[in-house]
Amino acid sequence: TVVCEVKYTRADGSIEGSGFQPHRIVRCKNSDHVAIVIGPALGSVDSIDTDGGGGLNMNPTSIIMVDSNKAERGTQPHVDQFEGRDIVFLGKGNDGGARALVLSTDGSSIRLLTRRVNDSVENDTQIWKQVGPALRPFLGSMPENDYIECHRLFRVSAGSWSGLVLVGRRVRDGRTCICAGSLIDPIESQKDDGWSQMLPVLEPDDSALWLKAEEDVVSLTELPAFEDGHRRIAIATQLRVMIVSDSLRVVAENPARLSCSSLAWLGSQTIVYCTNDLKVRYLSCLDGKYSQGLLSSIPLAGHPSSSFMLLAVRPDRLIYSLANHGVRLVYNIEKKGMQNQFLLSHPLTKPLLLLEPLLCNALCERDDQKQTNALLRILVEKFGRKVASLAHSDDEGITNLGQGLTSKIYEVLSFYGFKYVASWLLTGAVAFERSSNCKILPSWVSMPSKAHAAINEDALLQVITNGDQYFSDYVKSPDQSMASTLPRTSDPSALLCKEFARNALAQGNIAGALKLLDVAGSESTDRDILYLTMSLQADPFSDITKVLASLSGKNDDGSNPRNISCSGSTSCMAAIALDLKKRQVNGKVPVADGECSAMNDSNRWVRQLAPSVQRAYRTQRSRHRLIGENAFNQALAGRSESNEPNVWSVPFNESKHFWNNGPCGEKENLLLLDRMEDWLGRHQPSTLGKEGAAAALERGEKTLADILYKANDYDDASFGEHSDDEDHIREGWVEGIGEGRTDEDNLSAYFRLSEGADDDSSWRTDGFRDLTRFQHKAIVVGSLESDVSVQMTTSGIDEGEPGKVKTLYDLVLNESGSSIAPSGLVVEAKRGGSLDVGILHDVDHESRKKCSIEFWYHLPQHIPEELVLIKRSIRALEDELSSLCKANEKDGLLWELVVLPSGTLEFRCCGGSSLSSEGAGEIQDPAGSEMLDFDNSSVAIPESEGKVSLQREDGTGGWNHVCIVFSGRGVQDPAACSVSLVMKGIKVASEVLSFIPPGLKDSDFADMSRIDQVMEESALTFGSSPAVTLRLTEIRVWSCERSLSEIKSMMYEYLQVAETKRKFKVKIRNKRGEGTLGLSEKRSGLLPPPETGRSLQPEQKKRSLLPPPRASMKRGELATDKIAKTTSPLADQTSEFDTLFDEFSKLHFKSLSKNNTDGTHTSPEKEPFQSNTTDMSSSRDAREHYVSDGKEKEEEEQPRAEGNHQVAPAIPHKPEFSGSFLPDQPSLEIFESVLLSKQVRTSAAAALVRGPPATRHFGGNRGGLANNRSESNERSGVGAIAICGAEKTVVYKHGQNPPGKTYPIGASGAVISDGIDGSEYLCCFLAKEKRMVVFELLEKTVVVELQMTTKLNFWRYLPPQAHGGSLIFTLITPVGGFHWMPLDESPRPVQVFKRGPDLQGKKIITYEEGGTNGLIGSDVRSTVALLLASIASTGTPVEAWIMPLGRDSHALCISDDVLGAAFLRPLEGLDGQFLPLVVTVKQNGESELYIEIVQLIEEISIGAIVIGEILASISLDLSHDDNADLPEPTLAMGTWPEVICSCIGRLVVVAMRRTGLVAAYRFDGNALEMVEAYPTGHYIVDAALRLGKEDGTIEIVILQSDNSNLKDGRVVSITVNL
Repeated sequence: TVVCEVKYTRADGSIEGSGFQPHRIVRCKNSDHVAIVIGPALGSVDSIDTDGGGGLNMNPTSIIMVDSNKAERGTQPHVDQFEGRDIVFLGKGNDGGARALVLSTDGSSIRLLTRRVNDSVENDTQIWKQVGPALRPFLGSMPENDYIECHRLFRVSAGSWSGLVLVGRRVRDGRTCICAGSLIDPIESQKDDGWSQMLPVLEPDDSALWLKAEEDVVSLTELPAFEDGHRRIAIATQLRVMIVSDSLRVVAENPARLSCSSLAWLGSQTIVYCTNDLKVRYLSCLDGKYSQGLLSSIPLAGHPSSSFMLLAVRPDRLIYSLANHGVRLVYNIEKKGMQNQFLLSHPLTKPLLLLEPLLCNALCERDDQKQTNALLRILVEKFGRKVASLAHSDDEGITNLGQGLTSKIYEVLSFYGFKYVASWLLTGAVAFERSSNCKILPSWVSMPSKAHAAINEDALLQVITNGDQYFSDYVKSPDQSMASTLPRTSDPSALLCKEFARNALAQGNIAGALKLLDVAGSESTDRDILYLTMSLQADPFSDITKVLASLSGKNDDGSNPRNISCSGSTSCMAAIALDLKKRQVNGKVPVADGECSAMNDSNRWVRQLAPSVQRAYRTQRSRHRLIGENAFNQALAGRSESNEPNVWSVPFNESKHFWNNGPCGEKENLLLLDRMEDWLGRHQPSTLGKEGAAAALERGEKTLADILYKANDYDDASFGEHSDDEDHIREGWVEGIGEGRTDEDNLSAYFRLSEGADDDSSWRTDGFRDLTRFQHKAIVVGSLESDVSVQMTTSGIDEGEPGKVKTLYDLVLNESGSSIAPSGLVVEAKRGGSLDVGILHDVDHESRKKCSIEFWYHLPQHIPEELVLIKRSIRALEDELSSLCKANEKDGLLWELVVLPSGTLEFRCCGGSSLSSEGAGEIQDPAGSEMLDFDNSSVAIPESEGKVSLQREDGTGGWNHVCIVFSGRGVQDPAACSVSLVMKGIKVASEVLSFIPPGLKDSDFADMSRIDQVMEESALTFGSSPAVTLRLTEIRVWSCERSLSEIKSMMYEYLQVAETKRKFKVKIRNKRGEGTLGLSEKRSGLLPPPETGRSLQPEQKKRSLLPPPRASMKRGELATDKIAKTTSPLADQTSEFDTLFDEFSKLHFKSLSKNNTDGTHTSPEKEPFQSNTTDMSSSRDAREHYVSDGKEKEEEEQPRAEGNHQVAPAIPHKPEFSGSFLPDQPSLEIFESVLLSKQVRTSAAAALVRGPPATRHFGGNRGGLANNRSESNERSGVGAIAICGAEKTVVYKHGQNPPGKTYPIGASGAVISDGIDGSEYLCCFLAKEKRMVVFELLEKTVVVELQMTTKLNFWRYLPPQAHGGSLIFTLITPVGGFHWMPLDESPRPVQVFKRGPDLQGKKIITYEEGGTNGLIGSDVRSTVALLLASIASTGTPVEAWIMPLGRDSHALCISDDVLGAAFLRPLEGLDGQFLPLVVTVKQNGESELYIEIVQLIEEISIGAIVIGEILASISLDLSHDDNADLPEPTLAMGTWPEVICSCIGRLVVVAMRRTGLVAAYRFDGNALEMVEAYPTGHYIVDAALRLGKEDGTIEIVILQSDNSNLKDGRVVSITVNL
């Protein structure tokens, strides 16, 4: 906008030829007034000093005052012009009007101008008026030859106080001086004559700042004031940049030649400026070399002499402008002249890392170290070390992995004594210990610089060993870790340890010196260790035995297991000292006659070699193992102390980091640094924006969603075992087809024919590649090159941005001379593959009964005969694919879509029926709103809509879009399917057709295996031998039904999988800030679906991650009923992640039970339970009700149909028992859930029954531990079931509503912990990579990852009381058993037992731990483990083994043939250490089972555990049971053991899996007494115990399979009242 046009008039009134230009613009703060200082232009006539001998006179001569507020309002602004050299604005006067001080043109006086509030243009032509007399700039008496002429005025302030700084030039020699006046309070400054008190007073001895000869002030700015009112002033001249105090004393300066006059402050002690070498530097008030540094480099632009102007320094970026890109008047071509249009230059930006200058500024801010520490903590927390993943991806934001950390930061912090700050930036640990697991940052800083920043010797050792994993792990915990190769004595790391050890000794730090000398490992350093430890003996609490033993190479008792002599003088002296210390009596060594000779005879301390054959070991280590920290701690007797400041003892909150919050808390303004231009400087930089910030927040909090991919080919022998009757997954069927959460997840094939861009035409032989994850290949059939070609597309489909989206090409099938010659495009659609969708599937593959095929095709002006667009055919194995491309080939045809010469489409199927678009009238979609138009109304189809579009005579037109939608939902007949034809988004025909493959009849559909055999080989063929030239492009096959709105919205758009940059890296935050995890991932999000009738924008659709609708749920209902009631419209994309995540889970699981206020289940009636349970399902179905949207459906008498299922509630009933073995007065209450398939998807239900690999469904028994109650969940004991797939994990937990959640995590298997301090941890295993990852599900973060080097045979979660109250997982490998504590500082698995030869090669079936060592707190440990093992999963005897934990003791086999076993906590002696009792179930004969409880005894004399006496035994006769042969489902862990034993308190429960009988017994210490029994009538998959809701009750939770469908089951809860 042109504010006004200013024409400057000379003093003589002339205008022409005046060479004046604006020198600077001065703005009045908090006002609308702007002053433009006008002066002569360089080289003009007016710049020649006629009074001074013809020199240059560049002093301004005039000032123009503009009211900018009026200009912004669009009105003509008022402009005042008056003479003056410089101007500064003061605050408002007493009357509220603006005020300004104006320096006269000759610099001899200053006058005050005011603008009254009530003044207006109508009252006077000049509204700025002088008030009071003009005064001299410099007060005081000065000699005449020292007269100073004032040149510049600067206003400074300190809070509300104001002052003046004047720049003058002495007339005598031309030297420039800077003078500062006094500060005055706001009351005085508002007076008309108060400003005179701000003028400086010059005396001959006054301390004015005099600059060097020919040096002048270029820029001056004030820095923020201190709390006490003092302030610093930054001054830039042609030669240097200075920071001066308020008394004009130079505090810091640096020689520099500025490229612009801009000065930007970074606090009260630091200034940023630009130099002419294209560098951005800073200057602080620190001492010497630490006062200045480099911030950034500006890339060279245009030409070598180009310069730039610094505009602003933001917390995250630098904003600058090129000096030669000014404001230019633009010539308007249309109007042929200058029309007041200006071209404004855009500023550029690049990222800026401000940690170094901000720390330097903070060190100058405070004199008190405590206050400085507090200030440093704030800065480090916001701008410092950043290891954990940001709330955005790799390319969005900086300061990851130590960026911004420099060697100067470590040096300056160490120099000024703030080593805690430097050490935290270095290691990221608040309280550093030797075993701390830290990441040393950054990698580009030299080792000495980082070493000086280490807070103690433990941190120093980690710095020195950083980069060598084995060496680092060994140094962290030398007493527990495996020894690694240590450096030679000449290695730089050893020399550095030696140097720092001397420094530690100089400071009196003996503990640190010993640790460093231990790593150095030379003969001289070992001698120093010996001297130091010997000197510690004066302390009576010091024990140096272990140190001496390590130095001598002997054991603690002085023996040498290898029977070798000491190799050096130090080891010899250590051996002598160790021997003498062993002989001490009351602190003295008795020496009798001949004692020394006897000692020499019995101990060989010196190598017995002649000097001529001895070798020197100057560069080798004297020891190959470290002495260790425990030995030094015993020698030091607790001398080491920590003086850590309180401010650094509190862990950092990384959410406060600047790169988590964004500038000023505006996260959407975070830079998107995915292009090199952003780093080098870029106009209009990319920022996240509000939508991007919401998506970035979602990615940061949901780091679990997109980082893991499934290891498809894991080792069966090492991770779970598959039975012989594997389901369809093993038979070649692709899992999860049609079950995706979004339509793009259900994309089965996508061809854009991008291979046409290849110059070598490799597509003729290699075909076209499918862009989906299935990687299909489309084969081109054509005998001649003229038959088939590929050309750039002529369609109107969005081709996307070149380089970022796969190029779109057209497949051109030229006119075939004969219908016999094959040509076309063929894609194989084998049975069970991703393209085997739509037709000929039964209810077992319900998700495959949906399909949508869409593509674009172009037709010429005339169609002489029918044209086959697409068909699906079956073929014999020996037939070639090319035979399917013949137009007249009808053998094996399943269906085809043809264009008739009349221009109509006709769909024909193998059953003889057809569907035509001719005469399409009003079509009403039978599926409801899902297949309707945007307004959910019927679509009236004009007669012309049923015909295709042909190319017009002018060459335009001819492109058509067609979509064939198959739907078998709700159709029981596998041969029947609903087919709809959609032309350009309008449905023209729809009908249910019959598909009977050639050679089959209706009766063949009774056996689907016959259909599978016929459909084994089929293919999709596009454009079979066309009679005219046919163009095809953008081919898509979906395993879902596409609605009209979805087809319309995306038929002109490319899909997300077409993007070439689909995969990227994401670093995942470790819960402790340690380590990262970066794996390939797919972008996803959790946005709600669009409302009915609204189409998704491409970027919104790409982030959609909602599940597809259930079988009976319409798409409109999904958007409105399930989500729209609680979420904002589509435009509002800032919903919190947790809300969306919960909604995501709720859509996968339904509320299935009707609860009373007391939490119990009710039903209309309770029927007695009969022993014969064959009619249980029918009685259960008669009492159904359901819950929808959190509200109960009242007065619902009929069950609600959901797909092909009936949703039933959980049913409680009091059973009546028969049989002499059952008690007369039952005290059981049974609750049965509905089938799993009615709670989760059918595939998920089958996976739940099958179970997770290498572990039990519910985890296993916990009854042998010290306390089976978790602190955070007293009803723990029944673990959740985690089922993993390629892209998601289903966690099913009985007793919660909904019964489970879906997490978007792909893995091979997973186990989940109980609730610990409000959190749950999911441990996932990637078998292909042998990697384990632990996720915290509450905060959705990665805790730790573990790379395994061996196979995993069995694993489970253990309760916290098994290992000191911490999170613990047991991992059993071919080597042995390991305890893994992911939350420990050093989360490395600790081996607790070895498998030994007896267990090698055997399959672990169950595992549990029991007993306690009698300690408390974090030292509590379980003492023994119970393993059931067998050679195979089924059909071989099961062995029971007792394995001592954490010690060298042999395993004890308590039985070589058991049906089941478990630990039971003893009833007495629980205050201290105890061993658990062992419950075993064995078979005596063919029909009798007996339960036996035996005692375990530890024989101290032999150090082993043996079997004690039998405490109780009871038999159970099962000969009368009618359900002895229940069908067995396929289980991942097989059907062993036959009996599942579980214990809690005094209750022992045995579950006979094959018979379905559950029996509960009470143990009183001497005998077993039956409490209750319950025949379930179904095969028992797993069982577990937990405390009941009411006191005195125990709940038995059983997972059983369904007799009618072994891939389905239900959970039964039996409450026993004790």
